[in-house]
Amino acid sequence: TQGVAYSREGMAGEATFIENFELEIARFGHAETAYFTFCYSPIRDETGKVCGMLDTVIETSDAVRAEHTAQLRNRELIHRSRNSFAVVSVLIKQTHRNSETLEEAEAKTFQRLSSLNRAQNVLADTRGIGAGIRQVIEGALTLFEHGDGAISAEGPDIRLGSEQVIALAMALPELGTNAAKY
Repeated sequence: TQGVAYSREGMAGEATFIENFELEIARFGHAETAYFTFCYSPIRDETGKVCGMLDTVIETSDAVRAEHTAQLRNRELIHRSRNSFAVVSVLIKQTHRNSETLEEAEAKTFQRLSSLNRAQNVLADTRGIGAGIRQVIEGALTLFEHGDGAISAEGPDIRLGSEQVIALAMALPELGTNAAKY
């Protein structure tokens, strides 16, 4: 296949290589995908005629897997950045739409962005896979804690997905502010 064509080029006098070539190999008793770089170099006799070929092989599996992981993380980061931008855009629009003064809009925007930031911190602690509801509640209501025991939460610590974490972390401070006002 591809390796045969490159080895023909080597035998024709042209040094060539295949980088990160994927192969299915048997290793430790089972099939495994591995990656190799093959370097084909012609070997010439004293007259300059190609009389053989040197095939140098280097396994690059770890580097290829690391690159794939980095690409996956970059795509995930871009996806999360776009989601965050959308959430922040809506947050700012709704805040300004429902605020009577610029000062009120600034205060509400700061509070809501702080809530979003705390939710992101919770998700960062759990590698973005969600969190327990207790952790989200405690983080979201720290603004209202005065050490008097007026706020308490009881119940099972159910697991929330990342979208639920953000929604709850954004809603609880709003409810806390309304409760404090009225």
